[in-house]
Amino acid sequence: MIASKSVSTYFNRIGSDISACNGDLGCALQMAGLRFDVALETVTDARGKTIDRAFNVARQDDGESVGIVGARYAVTQTRDAFKYLDAMPGKANFRRGGMLKGGKYFLSAEFQSFDVKGDKLTAFGVFLGSFDGTWTNRQVLALRRESCTNIAHFMRGERFHAVAGKNNGIKAKHTLNHALKLDSFVFELAMAQADTEEEIGRMASRKISLAEYTRVVEAVIPGESTRAENTRAEIVAEFSNPARATYGETVFDAFNSFSAFDTHSAKRRETDTGTCDENAFEAFIAGKGTADKALPLLREVMAN
Repeated sequence: MIASKSVSTYFNRIGSDISACNGDLGCALQMAGLRFDVALETVTDARGKTIDRAFNVARQDDGESVGIVGARYAVTQTRDAFKYLDAMPGKANFRRGGMLKGGKYFLSAEFQSFDVKGDKLTAFGVFLGSFDGTWTNRQVLALRRESCTNIAHFMRGERFHAVAGKNNGIKAKHTLNHALKLDSFVFELAMAQADTEEEIGRMASRKISLAEYTRVVEAVIPGESTRAENTRAEIVAEFSNPARATYGETVFDAFNSFSAFDTHSAKRRETDTGTCDENAFEAFIAGKGTADKALPLLREVMAN
């Protein structure tokens, strides 16, 4: 098994640095290698016969195939997939972007920073799309904790909740009504950011007992195997770890113990479909981390 680097490290190892673009979407697309158009082409079999309801998505600059799709797929050029970023209040503070394996692509940008009881956090968005239909156009809201570089999903509200193993975030599928949904992204993202800051404040104020915390850890990592026991021990060690500014007291400390494990200790393999860094990135945006599993349970603790 190949150990993944910290989240901040593999974010810096996928795509390209687009931070010099200073809110200019055209510049961001250019620096990310995403400023090109695609078109659908018919697909033929070995006998030259057209395959019904299947199309090749081809780049118009170099002819490279970036996906095979069905008849319901509606082409969205990258400039249109991300145009809602130009409608956001202020300039998008772009960070990274680019193509990944399988016709997938992304941009990331930071939003506001805020302070919770002396803990500085930065909200950022990862904006996703694909030419093969495997990723819907969507945005995933996340937090980076500056004191320890922990990164984790964080969306409040039932329609924003990350669910482990699902394609998370605010979505718009590649169908005919997808452009209208993209237009709603700015409003929904603003709501999610405001709710996130409010909930983090409550989590940092709510004490959690060791018994409550232990129940959450055991629910997230069940079983009696040596691997499960070691994983639980690693997470618990992060609950009270002054080096990462966690003190074993609050629900936010508990959440940070899981995000610290995901960021600094979780491991990913290199596969045929992605590098170790790409797979770590996909696991993060797909909500497969322990923090994603712990968050709804910690919300239940908050409600009691």
